[in-house]
Amino acid sequence: MKKTAILFILFFFFFLFSKAVFGQTPTPTPTPDPEIIYPQNSSFCTDFEIEAKKSDQYTTVEEPSGGHSTSTENASGEVYLNSNNFPNFSQMEKDLTIALEKLLPQDLKEKMKIETVQGKTQAKEFVVGKGGDGAIIPPNKEKTPETKITHPSWLANLLGQTKILCGMFGTCPAPLSMEIKVEQSNQKINDEAYLTKCFPGKPADDKDSQPEQTQSQFEAPSFWQVITNVTRIIVDAVNDIFNWKVDKEKTTTLEARTRGQFFGGQTLATHATFLDNFIPEEMLYGTGSIFSNENNYKVVVEGNAQDTTKEHHYFGMAKVQLERCISLCGVYPAEFDISSIDPLCPSCDYLEYELGDVALDQINCQRQSDGSCDYCIPIGQDGIGPNCEGDPVCEGKPPNKKCCPGQYRQAKDYLERQPPCPLPYNANDCFDPSVCKLMTFKENPNGGYGACQYQNKNVCVRTDREQIGRCDAMCNWACCQGKK
Repeated sequence: MKKTAILFILFFFFFLFSKAVFGQTPTPTPTPDPEIIYPQNSSFCTDFEIEAKKSDQYTTVEEPSGGHSTSTENASGEVYLNSNNFPNFSQMEKDLTIALEKLLPQDLKEKMKIETVQGKTQAKEFVVGKGGDGAIIPPNKEKTPETKITHPSWLANLLGQTKILCGMFGTCPAPLSMEIKVEQSNQKINDEAYLTKCFPGKPADDKDSQPEQTQSQFEAPSFWQVITNVTRIIVDAVNDIFNWKVDKEKTTTLEARTRGQFFGGQTLATHATFLDNFIPEEMLYGTGSIFSNENNYKVVVEGNAQDTTKEHHYFGMAKVQLERCISLCGVYPAEFDISSIDPLCPSCDYLEYELGDVALDQINCQRQSDGSCDYCIPIGQDGIGPNCEGDPVCEGKPPNKKCCPGQYRQAKDYLERQPPCPLPYNANDCFDPSVCKLMTFKENPNGGYGACQYQNKNVCVRTDREQIGRCDAMCNWACCQGKK
């Protein structure tokens, strides 16, 4: 049965390659210099609470007050990420290896070479306390646990394979050479990443990476509840001398927020769009995450140790799972157990992969008569105008000129201002796939499209929209020109 399955896959990819080679998209002409892939990572996260307790006991000659009180002071301890699992795309890589080997023309096959790496990424295990009003207290940046994660080389190989395929299908720029080199990623988790949102996902098969704890200690200011019990201790009954024994028990609730990176995840999501040609369009609306559920932590707080297992939610990987699994289902008979071919795929039921949409904050929504939201604000409203921290230029002509405070624009819009504005993204321009992407949303019965109720079905959005949790995290339409 396995051999038959592979043949089905090969015939399927023969159809794909035939369309690419003989269709409108030309096969890339190989050049001497290798095509370099600089992987853009995607994110993963988890949030969980930690109950902290510490006791203090002492004796005093002065009578203290007992009862309930509060204090704000540091909690300290250690966090270890002992295991880290990530979405299992290994069978997809194996199938593409067979397909490229069997189906590429001989001259291209001889020139094809993918130089891989063991991708290294980072995670930070932020531990934050809360104030008396429940607001988050920023953690100590100098004492934040960090983990180095090493991913297997087959993941880098998958980035090279999908680059060839998406280039042949015209869903990404074609590689200029059949020799591809995948570089390391140099992206880091910033110190404010604990402020980003973590949304739940759907379960998926996973593989283990290699975590190495490079920093384990944390220090987090927090609001403590204090119970003080006072006991009188007689020292000399004859002379009426006594002391006071004081027992204090302090408790607080901390929150651990892991924010990490999945090597090349964003690049994989961009490359895998070649499979969209074989999936019903209505299935591709929205966004979604998938999770792995066997990630082991050891947490030590004020000397008390606990082991726990938590889910890691991988942003944007649900769509790659959908693309892989539904396209694979297309080459097998109905009711076939697709999980026997790839454990990443639970079934061929479309509903298993429905992406849905994430309910983000609709801050800056300007409600329209049809119920939709315009996330650009009329200039002058609430003092809004062009500025480097929001929209550097605004758009339109008075009296209809608007500013879009959450929107990214082209680099020239920031750099040509006087004085110039710094670029708000870590790339040369917004055309970079790490900055902006095109998304399609379903019609919302309450108006507009998607949970954000955008005015249009197709929207150019910032790639970090889910992490920062805001609907207005968009991009100027020019940033998505030519994207699919």
